[in-house]
Amino acid sequence: MRTLLALAAGLLSATLFPAPAQAVDETTIGFGLPRGAAVVVPHVEGTTLVDGDLRIPLDADYAFYVGRSGPSYVVETGHSDGSHNRIVLVGRDGTATRLARAYDFLPGLSDDGQRMVTTRLRRDRTSTLTVRSASTGAPLAQRTFRGDLAGLDVDGDRVLLGGSRRTLLWRTGPDTLEVVSRDQGYRGDLGSDVVAVFDRSTRTDEGACTRILRVSTRRLLTTLCDDLVLAFNADASRMVTTSRYLDGPISVVRARTVAGRVLGQYRSTRSLAVGETRWETTKRLLITLDGPHRSGTVRCSGTTCVLAGGPVRSS
Repeated sequence: MRTLLALAAGLLSATLFPAPAQAVDETTIGFGLPRGAAVVVPHVEGTTLVDGDLRIPLDADYAFYVGRSGPSYVVETGHSDGSHNRIVLVGRDGTATRLARAYDFLPGLSDDGQRMVTTRLRRDRTSTLTVRSASTGAPLAQRTFRGDLAGLDVDGDRVLLGGSRRTLLWRTGPDTLEVVSRDQGYRGDLGSDVVAVFDRSTRTDEGACTRILRVSTRRLLTTLCDDLVLAFNADASRMVTTSRYLDGPISVVRARTVAGRVLGQYRSTRSLAVGETRWETTKRLLITLDGPHRSGTVRCSGTTCVLAGGPVRSS
């Protein structure tokens, strides 16, 4: 999983009012679900960029959809041998323009699609963060930090950074730093003013509790001691989580309110693993399922799930 979760594996495991576990009906998800409408937001199917009826093949062995920049799409592409890993801007005519080299983490893209932040971890245990134009790739600001840090999100001149022992807010205009938390931030959204951090005081061999904080006030919203956050929805009123005990492919995910209440629990069938999770709307969750030869997307709301379009061949 190419996010800051990789930095946390094996490092960390809030004692402050953890969200209680609720008994909810578990929904089994797989390719045998009733067929529903196709995914309505831009996404990648295999190595094809899809937006409604528009389908653009990408010259890559793998691809990750990052987001929109104006009428175009920001995508990270790469090859299985590690060569030509890059972030590209794909136009609706299929033209791909290189924006930057891809390093250790997916870039963070601002909500308005104007800026992105890229992360490069160096061998001397420093991290170089670069804010770039999302339409040209031109560097707008850059700073090197000691230790492992990654750009979680960018919003104007604000950049949210997460590292193994701190979460920072970097303002690129005056080039100043604020400490958001002395714990490791790994998922955040500046537009919605939230960040998920691992509480070092609760670390065990299996991981750590997650605290959800307001970035602006540092106010605690909730604590999860069994789960970690995979994605927030657009207004951060909901999130999707999975077990913090990541010892293999993900098979169970949960939709929750940002206060921690479980709205739905979804388990993939035995031959499938959960891949990407993202929110189609503030209330509809999209779950990508990967199998030996096919992949597909399931749309869930509450305990109701359908197959979003049909599965596609993945190998």
